[in-house]
Amino acid sequence: MTITNLFKGLRRFVTVSMLIGLSACSAPRVAFDALPYWLQWEAKKTWDLDETQATLSREQINQWLEWARREQMRPTAQWLQGVRRQLREGPPTTPADVTRWRETITQWWFPLAQRITPDLITIAVTLKPAQVNKMRVRFEEGNERWRRDIHPASPKVRAARREERWIERTDWLFGEVTATQRELIRTHIQEIAVFDALVEAERMARQQRIIAGLEMLTSPSGNREVAEAAFTEMLEKIWRPSATRAEEANRLALANDVIAARLLASATPSQRAALDRRISGFIDDLNTLAARNSKSS
Repeated sequence: MTITNLFKGLRRFVTVSMLIGLSACSAPRVAFDALPYWLQWEAKKTWDLDETQATLSREQINQWLEWARREQMRPTAQWLQGVRRQLREGPPTTPADVTRWRETITQWWFPLAQRITPDLITIAVTLKPAQVNKMRVRFEEGNERWRRDIHPASPKVRAARREERWIERTDWLFGEVTATQRELIRTHIQEIAVFDALVEAERMARQQRIIAGLEMLTSPSGNREVAEAAFTEMLEKIWRPSATRAEEANRLALANDVIAARLLASATPSQRAALDRRISGFIDDLNTLAARNSKSS
């Protein structure tokens, strides 16, 4: 895991993808309560923080999560309620519906980035060259694991691993996948194999942007104001594809929207009921988190 995992952890807790991505937890409340410890551990391990830096990061992480409780939980629950209503009462979900949901979720990153960037800069400017290099090493180690476990060199093995992950996620949302859904997933994985080089290139480019931003901030001869502006822009755009690959990345995103709509259309009544319960649980937990914050403030 690396700093990108830290960013992902923060982003996912204000998005539905967060709720799905932390499916190992029984409920978003449990995952959210565990998040401060995980983020603190991740930050300390990524940068090998000293005690002063670790204390500062712990205070800031707690403040970020309180902000998320106060500002993001209830609006997210309300949005999810609309999605749930559409799935229950509306016409069949189309790829355009999924695209709209995805774009809404993407927009939720920007207020979070604006909230956390000044605090991240406060920590980043205290980093020593060896700490920045530690993160570079962790990126390399993470990439080795990623290529071994998720993106192996063999196209056949890579497709099999990807199919397994898709089925696990669909199982978690719907219940046991049907033979039809397995075939839909298998076909989709074959079709998106052409984007494998894009996925790896974007992963590497994102890591390079993070390292470059930190090196600017920690350079003793650099312009602090320019470095902070560049770091802020980098963080706000961290999930956007590089300009030269934006069109290709959009095609991949749209292909994923299509398969999501097809899986929803193929859901059996029992699967739809299971999905409805899952979303209802998300809504209840988000509202509980928001209410907890209101009572404590």
